[in-house]
Amino acid sequence: MRIAFTVRDRKNFIGGPAANAARLFVALRGRGHDVHVLGFWVGEEKSHTHLDTLVAAGIPCRIIRRHRYSEDGVRWILEQLNDIRPDVFVADLSTEGCFASH
Repeated sequence: MRIAFTVRDRKNFIGGPAANAARLFVALRGRGHDVHVLGFWVGEEKSHTHLDTLVAAGIPCRIIRRHRYSEDGVRWILEQLNDIRPDVFVADLSTEGCFASH
């Protein structure tokens, strides 16, 4: 099964779903799922520690700075999903992801 997730990350981000993402996504991949991550980094400094961990673990990540306007983020997510063609899309705590989901 192909699964796409949205993940938000920033410099020194120690909480939230991003902290558990590496463990969850690697476990899902170990069960034969094709996991893809649409990552947004937030803040003034380009830093995304958790997303870097996912990349190092071999999880395909498409990473972009979070857009100023939600509409632009929704458009980007929809473009990525059109390319990835997941069976399941998990918006998680992403406002843009929630708007992009059905």
